[in-house]
Amino acid sequence: MSLHQKKLTKEVKNIKKYAKFGLIQISLHAKERMKERNIDERLIQIALSYNSTIVQDRPVGNYNTSPFYDRFVIQCKYNKIPYHVVIEKQTRDNHFHLYKMITCYRPDEGVFRKDGTLRKRSNRKSLNARTILAPAS
Repeated sequence: MSLHQKKLTKEVKNIKKYAKFGLIQISLHAKERMKERNIDERLIQIALSYNSTIVQDRPVGNYNTSPFYDRFVIQCKYNKIPYHVVIEKQTRDNHFHLYKMITCYRPDEGVFRKDGTLRKRSNRKSLNARTILAPAS
């Protein structure tokens, strides 16, 4: 297991722990989008705490600045329905961490595989970002 994979495994454990105790902050944007998409934030917290995996991670900002942000796209399932949750980890003073939910949506099967990763561009049924973030029918 690579160092990067170990880091992601640790992040998943931390996110699950934070979600289990309701410590993941939910941004106003995420609350609004979840309401529009008929997604219950309590169910997402439960799903995150039990069966979540990181689909993609992306650093935001400069490693030399504080705060530094990591963003994770996490796939979780509740009642066999997959959700993608974008979580931002803010690190302050190299020891304090804060996890914040940025948005949540049901992944479009035409754009994402069942494991949550993006399909190859040639295999995608839709490339429209609005389609990706729109609520599932």
